[in-house]
Amino acid sequence: MQLGTALGTATASVVFLDHAPAGSHGTTVTDAFAGSVWCVVAALAVKWALMFRLPKPVKTA
Repeated sequence: MQLGTALGTATASVVFLDHAPAGSHGTTVTDAFAGSVWCVVAALAVKWALMFRLPKPVKTA
């Protein structure tokens, strides 16, 4: 869980900083934030889709 949190934060940060270099202001930062949010949304969609691939719980008698 900690590894997933760290990787997710790092990925969103890389996308944000790729679009908004140091010293950016105004719409550049807004656009960079929007890009990083889409990255997070895409990751959540993939996780949601993969959730259905998990094995079903086994019922014991």
